[in-house]
Order: sequence, then C-alpha cells, then structure tokens
Amino acid sequence: MRRSPRGRASVRPLRLEVKGFTAYRETQVLDFEDLDLFAVTGSTGSGKSSLLDAITYALYGRVPRIGNRASLLISQGQPRLAVMFDFAVDGQRYRVTRSTGQKAASATLRLERQIDGAWQSFGDGADRIRDATRLIEELIGLDYPAFTRSVLLPQGEFQEFLVGDAKERREILIELLGLELFVRMAKRAGEEAGAAHAGALHARKMLDDRYSGVDKAALRDARKAVKEAAAKSEAMGGVERSLEGLARDWQSQARRIEAVEGLAEEAEELARSAGTLADGLERLTAEVEEAERRAASREDLAKGAAVDVEESGRALAEAEERLGTGESLAALRATLEELGRVDGRIAAAQVALSEVRALSQARATALEQARRAATEAGAALERAEAAAAEAEREHERVHTADQVAALVRGKLVGDPCPVCERPLEAVPKIDARGLDEAVRMLETAHTMRKRAEAAWSRADRDLVAGERDLNAAREDLQRREADLSTCDAERDAVLVQVQAVFGGAVPDDPASEIDSRAQELRGIRERLAASQARAKEAEAEATQAREAMRSVAARTGELVGGLRGLSLGRLVERARESVPELDVRPQPAVIPSGPGAAAVAARDVGSVADGVAKGLRAAVVEARHGLQELLDRARDALPAGMPVALVTDVEELLLAVRATARELVEAATEARKDAERLAQRVTERDELEKQAKSLEKEAAIYQALAAELRADRLIDFLQGEALELLAAAGSERLLFLSQNRYRLAFEDDEFFVEDGQNGDERRPVRTLSGGETFLASLALALALSDQLQSLAVTSRARLQSLFIDEGFGALDQEVLEVASEALSQLGGQDRLVGVITHVSELAERLPVRIEVKKLPAGSRLERVS
Repeated sequence: MRRSPRGRASVRPLRLEVKGFTAYRETQVLDFEDLDLFAVTGSTGSGKSSLLDAITYALYGRVPRIGNRASLLISQGQPRLAVMFDFAVDGQRYRVTRSTGQKAASATLRLERQIDGAWQSFGDGADRIRDATRLIEELIGLDYPAFTRSVLLPQGEFQEFLVGDAKERREILIELLGLELFVRMAKRAGEEAGAAHAGALHARKMLDDRYSGVDKAALRDARKAVKEAAAKSEAMGGVERSLEGLARDWQSQARRIEAVEGLAEEAEELARSAGTLADGLERLTAEVEEAERRAASREDLAKGAAVDVEESGRALAEAEERLGTGESLAALRATLEELGRVDGRIAAAQVALSEVRALSQARATALEQARRAATEAGAALERAEAAAAEAEREHERVHTADQVAALVRGKLVGDPCPVCERPLEAVPKIDARGLDEAVRMLETAHTMRKRAEAAWSRADRDLVAGERDLNAAREDLQRREADLSTCDAERDAVLVQVQAVFGGAVPDDPASEIDSRAQELRGIRERLAASQARAKEAEAEATQAREAMRSVAARTGELVGGLRGLSLGRLVERARESVPELDVRPQPAVIPSGPGAAAVAARDVGSVADGVAKGLRAAVVEARHGLQELLDRARDALPAGMPVALVTDVEELLLAVRATARELVEAATEARKDAERLAQRVTERDELEKQAKSLEKEAAIYQALAAELRADRLIDFLQGEALELLAAAGSERLLFLSQNRYRLAFEDDEFFVEDGQNGDERRPVRTLSGGETFLASLALALALSDQLQSLAVTSRARLQSLFIDEGFGALDQEVLEVASEALSQLGGQDRLVGVITHVSELAERLPVRIEVKKLPAGSRLERVS
C-alpha cells in the first residue's frame, strides 16, 4: 500500500471503457495501469477531450459545459451510452459503471469493489445513483468542482484559478484542502455552545422550580420530626403489649359464653322439634284408621270390574271368528279397490288398442300411396334424363356447325380448308338463331331433370318415413295387446281372493257388507274398552288406597325416627360438661313405635330440653359480668385522649390500638424517608448547582472557539498561507518554463508575476500574453498538484493523476520546447500525467501516445510507444 508522508491513501486511474459516448460509437478501452506520462493526440473533433469527459461522467454523472444532461453525450444513432471506469484507492480496486438513455429516468449506476479477484457490490446504496455518487466522492475525497480544477485541467478553464475571482478561488481551496473541516468545527462549536447554554438555563430553572426551599435548615427540621415520631410509636407499642394479655383472657371467656349459648340454642331447637313431632304423631293416629277402611272398599270394586273385562273379551273373540278381524276387513276393502283400478286399466287398454289398430291401418294406406308416388317419380326422372341427353347432343351438333362456319367465314367453294387444306366442297353459313334455340332447349332440359330429381328424392324420403311409421305402429299395437292380456290376468287373480273371503259367492254390494261387519265389531270393542276402563279405574283407586296406608305408615316411622334421633342424652352430657351445676330432670328411656304412645313420649322429651335451655341461659348471664370486668381493665390501660368510649370488646380495642401503633410506625417510617429524600435532594441540588456552573463555563469556551474558527479568521489565514505556498512552488515551475524570466507572487488575494528582465517589476497576471498566461497557469497547476497532499488539513486521498487539456497550439516553438521539457520531467514520479493535444511535436516527445483515429464508424484508440 502506497501512502503519502502524511499517511493519506492514494488514488490512481486503472482502466476506462466507453461505448456510445460522443465520438466512440463502439466499445473502446484505455488501460492506464502501465502508463506514467503519455499524450492523447488526434485531429480536431476526434474525441480526445471526450476521454476526460467520460471519466468525469463515470464518477459524478455530469461533465463540464453540459452539466448533468448526459443524453447529449450519446453517439448519433445509438440508444444509450455506457462508461466503465476502474480506479484504485490505497491499493483497493473499485469499478463504477454508469449508463443512460435518451430519458433521464433510464440512467443506471453500479459501484463495485474487487475482493479476491472477483467484483462484488460495494454495499448498501451501491446501485442507487445519489447514494453511489456520494460514496464515490467519499472514496476520492473530492467533489465535482474540486476534481475538475485539480485533476482535470480542461480547455480554457484551468487558468481561472490563476486569474479568476478571489472569492471563488478561496471556495475551491476550502474543498481541495479540506478546510470545510473548520467550517463544520465552527458550526459544531456553535451548536455545542448553544446546547451548553440551554443546559445551564435548564439547570437554573430546575433549581428555582424543583429545589426551592431545599437547604440544610429544612433537613435539620426533618430529622427532628423523625425522633418525635419514633418516641410516639414506642409508647403505643407498650400499650399494645399490655392489652394482648387481657385480650387472651377475653377470648377464652367469650369462647365459653359462645359455647354455652350454642348449647342453649340447641336445647331450645330440640324442644321445638319435639313439640312439632308430637303434633304430627297425634294427627297421624286418626289418618291410619281412615286409610285402612278406604283400602278395603277399593279392593272389592277392583275385583268386580275384572269379571266384566273377562266376559267382554270372550264376546269379541267369538265375533272375530264369525265376521273376521279389523285387519282382515281392511285388507279386503283394499283388494276391492285394487279390483276397481284393474277394471279401469282394462277399459283404457281396450280404447288404446282400438286407436292403435286404426292408426296402423292408416299408415299402411299411406305407405302404399308413397310407393306409387316413388314409382311415378322414378319414371319421370328417366324421361327427364333422356330429354336432357337428347338436348345435349343437339347442342353439340349445332355448336360444332357454328364453329366450322366461323372457321371458313369468307371462304369460297374450292378454297383450301383451314384445317386439312383440301378444297372446300361447300361453305356452311353461321346459324346464330339455331344455336340460341339449342342452348335454350338444353337449359330447359337441365331444369326439368333437376325438378324430376328433386321430386324423386322427396318421394323416396316419404317412402322411407312411411315404412318407419308403419313399423312403429305395429310395434305399439303388439305392446297394447300385451298390456290388455296382463290386466285380464291381474283381474282374475284379484277376483279369486274376493271370492275366497265371501265363501265363493261375491255379494252384489261387497263394500256395504264389509262396512256392516266392521260396525258390528266396533260396537263389541267399545263395550270391551269401557269394561277395561272401569277395571283400570277401580284398580287405580285400590292402589291409591294401599299407597295411602303405606304413606301414613312411612310418615309415622319418619316422625318416630326423628324423635329417636334428637340425641337428648348427648345434649344433656355436653351441657353438664360446660355447666357442672346444671339441674336436669329424668328423660324417657324408650320411644314406642305407635303414633299415640310416641306422641306422649315426644311431649316428655320437649319438657326436658326446655329445662336444660333455661339453665344454660342463666349461666350465660353470669359469665357476661366477667367480660365487663376485663373491658374496664383494658380501658384503664389506654393513654389519655384515645377515642374508644364506644368500643365494647377488648379484641376490638386491641385492634384499634394496633391500628394506631401501625399508623405511628408508618408515620415514623415516612418521616425518616422524608428526611432521607430531603437529604438526597440537598445532594442533588448541590450537584445541579455544580452542573449549571460547569455548563456555563463550557458554553463560554465553545463560544470563544466558534469565534476563532470563523471563516474570516482561521480559515482565511490557512487559505492565505496555502496560496502563498502555491505561489512559491509555482514560481519554481514558472522560472523553468519562462527560462528564468518570471516568478509568481501572492499579495492582497491576487497573483502577480515578477519580470526578471525588467528589474523584477511586479504586475498582475492578467497583463500576461496568451502564451505567458498558459505557462503561468501550467506552473501553478503543477504546483497545486504537487502540494495538495501537504496543504490539506484532512486525511484525503493523494491524487496520483493529472490530465492537461489546454491550448499548446497557441505556443511559439521556443515556449513549446520549454513546456515539453517541463512535462517530460513529470514522468517517473509515481504519478499519472496525461496531455491532451493535437500538436504532434509535443506528443512525439512523450514516452507513450494514445492516438484517436476519427473513422466513419466511430473513433478508435490506438496506443503508440
């Protein structure tokens, strides 16, 4: 990797390929890799300067003179242009391919780099024109104006740096030397100053808005409040511990009262249950007697109804044996209906058979008529064909005679025949009327023949259709006869079934007979159904009576079971455990099963339970006096001022004390947190005060820096220094080019020349002649190319190429000789120098020349060493 002394990367052209670009219609390639100092020569208009335009277009998408209107560069008759330019930056090879058509929207661009010998896309944006052009500028380190003034020295323009506007010259130096860094630094310093100033104002505003009153005195007050809250919390904790012992005694006594009250409620509930059971048992005593009487009566009615059902069933069986069942009568009625339908079908078949026979006879007659018509049409056709043949023969004869007469028209008897050359024995005359008559007769015969053919065709079709219709009628007749036979057979079979039901002889009105039998059977069935309904009703009532007896017995059992399950003995035992001094009367030893005796026992159980409940209630009243004593002791332990006068429960009193204790603990905790937060805010306030002072100091520093970096200070100074250095370096070049006559000087933003032949007279460069201006501009351009790397303040790529396209033809022979010598010295300096000229003397003095040959098919490049 080659680097300049200041460590900057180098940029060098490698290869240029153009197609459809101005004079270059076909693909042309210019390889720069082994070139050092060379000339591009050719006739005017051959496309020498277009090679520099192609490089500029490839890199920036525009060229001098026409800007970005690239479509103007397309070769005449070509649809589009394309340029491929390879270049190296610090040893890394890059390729840019740019193309455009007649419309700007058709432009394309692709930026690639070579990796391991293969070309790959440069990355994101490498195929988007705007992004790729920006990437190329970053790689080369020059924008379009700087590139065209420092690398390409186009015709009539590179001397503008020498004699042009001072402001424009300084703007060019900003880009060439990277002085825009200081412009950006000044802008950034201003931005940083503004940001620091805004930050300081924000910090001061926060101090006023958020930290007003936050100081050490407030912190001392907060810490005092923490101590007072902690003392109150500790005092209430002692009260809470005193009440906890009294609360445990309260809970024990309250649980005993609750247990005794529960037992009293159980005893009262047992007494009520025993009374309810006694009432129910007393009512069931009468219900048992009524249920037994009703059950016996309903059993007798059910037995009588069962005898009636049996007798009605025998009567129905005898009637069905004699008259037939309902199902058999319904089947017989369906058979009679089927017989009627069969008779209908037979009548319809007989009518259809008659119609088909008549149709068959009619179609046979029609067929006979069609046969006669076909025979007559055939005979007529034969006669028409014979007449047509005769007419054709007559037409042929008359036509032949007419042709012979036409052939010998104008001949006389004895003249040679035009066909056989024998003397004519007679000369026939043309019979035009006979020929017309023959033609008319022939057309008539043909017409009659066509009519006869049509009539015969119709007759033949009618004959075929008649035969088909007759055959169809005969087939239909056969089907109708078969249907009638089938219907007769079905009627005979149905009639046999009907005769079998009526014993061989069918009644005159079989349907009425069937209705009479069915009505008789319905009457018998209705009587049987009535008997069955009465029997079912009687059985239901008997069942209901039996169920009533079982229900009364079950209810008696349930009540007796409920009485036995009252557990009076267990209740008495638990009551004596809670109140040992309790007085209880004896309880029944056995509970009877009968409802009357069980009712008496239930009354005794209720009386015992009621006595237990009253004794337990008296014990509860005595225990509540002990609770009141505990509550009075708890109230005496409270600190003065607590609002607990309405509290009637030691446990509730303890909860209130605990709630107050928690509140005091929370208040103490919150006071401590407030003090801690206040201490933190005091620290934050101190830090914010330091930050505000630091930002105010920083803003002042950045403001001073921005003032120093203004364009009329540091940048102006650097531009002046650079121009003076360029003038000094250019003087060395100009002394050589002018044969030690002229030197360059820079003063008051202008270039001057000092004329050694006139006592070092100093005069503006604008006073130089055209040839002298060329030498001075060339000297300054070479100096700029030499010094650009050392003058630049940023790490830009080192330019390793210079293309000079300027009017060498305007120089006299002596000056041209000096310019040639100066250019030849540029070779071998690790820099590519190209000279665009049509002066052959200059081109031949350079090591290599690229000759541009102007041809009808487009210019071509040829290298000559």
